[in-house]
Formats: sequence, structure tokens, C-alpha cells
Amino acid sequence: MTSIYKKYLVYFVIAFAPVIALAEEQPIKAAHKPPILTTTAIIEVYDHDKFTGIVLIERGKAPFGKAIPGGKVEYGETVENAVRREMMEEVNLELQDLKQFHVYSEPSRDFRRHFSRSYTCSEGI
Repeated sequence: MTSIYKKYLVYFVIAFAPVIALAEEQPIKAAHKPPILTTTAIIEVYDHDKFTGIVLIERGKAPFGKAIPGGKVEYGETVENAVRREMMEEVNLELQDLKQFHVYSEPSRDFRRHFSRSYTCSEGI
């Protein structure tokens, strides 16, 4: 009878070894958080052929103050379409002659989250 118990003990250990291994403390992986893609437009304003400045908005949320207008790129939307949509929503301007200026993606640039910002230069109509 002792050999039968040993045999079942071996089967028991083989069957439940994976369960016992799972019960051990596993390191917790951080959730995947991709950066948020945003777009911003540096809108140049001209009076005839004379440059008069750029468009700034007054922020309604923290961080308060003046800012270059922009917003988030929606899923399925191109950056170019997003910047045109955001400028119509925020400052009611159509953009012409879009040129990508730079992409800033340093994670520590914004205290709220990791943003990847695409800056575009254009003229407002």
C-alpha cells in the first residue's frame, strides 16, 4: 500500500505543481499606457503682407495662462485633419499652408501625463 500512496503523491505533485507555482507572489507589471497624441498650430496672422503676430488662447483649465491652441488627435484621424478641426473648434479659423514644425515627446514635459505633441505652422484665414 505504501507504494500506491507514493504513486498518488507523485501524481498529485505533478498535477498541482503549476497551481502552487501560480500561488507564489508574482511581480506586478505596470499597465501599458501609451502617450496621448496631440496637435498644436502656430497660426501666423498677416495684415496684407505684413506679419502681425501669432494666435494665442487663454486657457480655462490648469495650467492657466496664455497658450498656443491645440488638442487631442482622435482615433482614426490624421494629424493634419485634427489640427484643422481643433483650430475651427477653438479659434474659428481655417488653416492654409500647413507645415509640420516639430514633434515634442519628452515624457517629463507635462506634469499631467505623457503627451506626444505635433506642432504645425500655418496661416489663418
